[in-house]
Order: sequence, then structure tokens, then C-alpha cells
Amino acid sequence: HFEATVTPEKEAEYNGGYQQLTQYIKENGINKLPDVDRKEFKPVIVNFTVNEQGEISNAHIYRSSLNPKVDNTLLEAINKMPKWKPAETSKGVKVKQNFKLNVFGSGNGGGC
Repeated sequence: HFEATVTPEKEAEYNGGYQQLTQYIKENGINKLPDVDRKEFKPVIVNFTVNEQGEISNAHIYRSSLNPKVDNTLLEAINKMPKWKPAETSKGVKVKQNFKLNVFGSGNGGGC
């Protein structure tokens, strides 16, 4: 199996940057798990693509928390994310970009 990753000239960006992305994941994912002990679930990795229009596609669990409720809630939050600024080539052509988002439950209420 061979996999190559090409990094675009201008990477896709969540509106507001990384800090806003972290806030979104906390509010729409981690904080929606009131009956789950956040210190008990394993870190989750969600793979997804930001397409040429800035929309989320192909989201799936790459590494499970081993708790289906946690996995499904986080996957749902990723799928409902608002549009991103899409990646661009050096010539300004919008291109899709793949991401792996690591979400953990321990520490200050969880994060990414």
C-alpha cells in the first residue's frame, strides 16, 4: 500500500482558525457527551476532506474511542461543520485537502 500527500500552497482553513475549530469541536462534540466520563474514552482520530467548495466530505473514524456514542457524536459534529476556506494551489486553483483530527477527552474538558 502506497500513499502520498501533496500539501497545497495555501492550506484549507477553518473560519476563525485553529482556536475556533477547537471551540467548535468542544461545543458540538465533546460537550454533547454528558453521560460519558471524558477521562475514560480513548483519543479519537477522524479523517475528513475539505473539498474545493470548502465543504466537509468523506468523514470517517480512523481510530475509535471504543465507545460508539463518542465516535458517532464526534463524527456528526465533523459532518455538520460550517464551510472552510478551501485549499489553493500557487495559481489560485481551489483543491481538496485531507485532514486527520485528533480529539481527546481528558484534560480541561477535552479538546483537539
